[in-house]
Amino acid sequence: MCGHGGHAPARGVSARFGRRSAVAAAEHPVPLAGADGGEERWPPDAGELSMSPRAALVALARLATVPSSVVTLADALHACAILREALAAEDAYIVRAGDPYFIRLGSDADPKDYEIKQKGYYLIWRELASHPRLMGGGVQVRDRLVEQSLPLRPGMRPTHLACILPGYESNSEMLIVRGPWPRGLTAAQVRFFTVARPLVAVLVSNLLDAERQARQRRQLGLLAEVAGAFSQSEQGQTSERILTAIATAVAKASGFDWVTLVLFDDALERVTALARNLARFAHTTVASRFWDWDGAHAVLLADARYVQEAGKPLLIPDVFQSDPDAEVHEARRRYGDVLRRNYERAHILSTAVFPIWFQGRFVGTAVFSSSQRRLFDQDEVAFLTALVAQAAAGIGGLRLHEELRRANVRLAHLAAHDALTNLVNRSVLRERLQAALSRPTGASGDGAGVALLFVDLDDFKVVNDTLGHQAGDELLVQVAARLTAAVRPSDTVARFGGDEFAVLLDGPVSAASARRTAERILFTLRSPFTVTDRQVLVGASIGIACGVPGHTSAEELLRQADTALYRAKRAGKGQAVMFESAMHTGLTDRLELAADLRGALERGEFALYYQPEVDLSSGRTVCVEALLRWRHPRRGVLLPGAFLPLAEESGLIVPLGQWVLEEACRQAALWGRPCRTGRRPMVSVNLAAR
Repeated sequence: MCGHGGHAPARGVSARFGRRSAVAAAEHPVPLAGADGGEERWPPDAGELSMSPRAALVALARLATVPSSVVTLADALHACAILREALAAEDAYIVRAGDPYFIRLGSDADPKDYEIKQKGYYLIWRELASHPRLMGGGVQVRDRLVEQSLPLRPGMRPTHLACILPGYESNSEMLIVRGPWPRGLTAAQVRFFTVARPLVAVLVSNLLDAERQARQRRQLGLLAEVAGAFSQSEQGQTSERILTAIATAVAKASGFDWVTLVLFDDALERVTALARNLARFAHTTVASRFWDWDGAHAVLLADARYVQEAGKPLLIPDVFQSDPDAEVHEARRRYGDVLRRNYERAHILSTAVFPIWFQGRFVGTAVFSSSQRRLFDQDEVAFLTALVAQAAAGIGGLRLHEELRRANVRLAHLAAHDALTNLVNRSVLRERLQAALSRPTGASGDGAGVALLFVDLDDFKVVNDTLGHQAGDELLVQVAARLTAAVRPSDTVARFGGDEFAVLLDGPVSAASARRTAERILFTLRSPFTVTDRQVLVGASIGIACGVPGHTSAEELLRQADTALYRAKRAGKGQAVMFESAMHTGLTDRLELAADLRGALERGEFALYYQPEVDLSSGRTVCVEALLRWRHPRRGVLLPGAFLPLAEESGLIVPLGQWVLEEACRQAALWGRPCRTGRRPMVSVNLAAR
């Protein structure tokens, strides 16, 4: 450190205020009065002064008592004029930390063109903030560059005087007075500057009080929301807003300028939420981008792992000091330059990272940052630890709330989607079909229609039985992907269960375009599938039904598509069949006949007719063939072709075949008498494969 009046160090070098000088300045105040009890004249040439120190202090005191409701920027500029006259200076002004520049109150000039470069203002602020016991400092400026910063004392010849104006929640305003004082500062001048400092600080604080009051009202509103956040659910309330309110409450209680709350997933692999307190610069780009850069989350995650494993907070009293303890992990070493640049822009000198635990689970970190140099002594660490523990209940409750919300979202998804293929299920398709058919006819274009395709895989059972259910599931997943790729994004592909799928072509669509889509699906499914390292071939049968909104119901279209699919499967594999009205009549008859068939055996409606087989050469009957007939009460006698396929599909073919055998044997026994050949006639019965 250089003595007053000595040679300045090289340009661009900032001499830090020493601890010894700070203590000396505090322990030896300089009186305003001279040794003889009279008011001292300074500088010696009274012609240089236009206002006495006492009159200036009275004027500043009056301005400091102006209520915040009526104080204006003009009052702050008036105070600067008083300081300029009382100190025989060329200029006096107030700068306020902005985004990202220091801004001169009452000036419209470009901050880049101020008399001191922005970097210089920052260096002055940093030195003063690092030594809060100093009431001010003298600064040497040449060519807009800060060359030297010295503790304020009589006899020094600085180009500028500077002091931080302590504020309500930060030290972001500075008073700057430009000399020069070629004969050196007098003791009275030094004393006047230090006494005037709190008066100007109060005035500036009152000027900003309206803004602070509005912010306080906003904070109180958020804190009220936090209190009720977990006892009631408010529509539109977001987790980020709740977390911001908690951070604001922690910042207010701790006295730190910035408090950032960070939540992580259980595996500590990603950041799930991040919020900071509402403060003067909360919505500036400096704040919003502080953790918004490549590598930021890597630092946050590494900090979290460190405090979790170490079981203690990460404390960094000076973010600009080269301290191996501050670079506790690779991420902080790798991104140290970026961090320091952000600290400089946000005017942060000290930071600390505390772990957040909730019910034995590590859920996140609380990052405290201050524009003053913090020593983080034992008492302060204990206080911050207790504060974080108190906030952990709200943060943990928010975590549980988020987990419950995600679980509900997951359950809602599972209720609407097939768990295997992730396609929508039958109920969702039915809802969308109903919505599509409920639209006005012209909503999707004149004459627009809706088409429904039922897709059933051919030979899927063979794959499932030979390669196993896992291979079958893998095949279904691949089929779902091909179906989705074969239709438009506006269409819906659903899985109905087993190997059955449905495709809703939501208008505008015609019968011809629906058929083309079905043919495209058939072509897509003909290509081999690779399942468990094997290639398998499966086809599909498709039933197509078309409807018109306002004229066709959802249930009707579902029945029609199912009827068309039935016809497609009867026609052979790999077929696509369009529903026709005649199919409905045939299907209705078939369903009624199938219903009648179930009770026909018990009602005794079946009978056997016997057709003899005659040897033409001898004219003798050698055998009789049993022929089954159904004596339907309404339809008359039905031949086997009318009901045996239904019996095979329903499984009734087995008890029916057993009845035929028993009845044929009973009749053969009743005949009993041998033929002329001495043998009883043979009875032949035709049996189904089952």
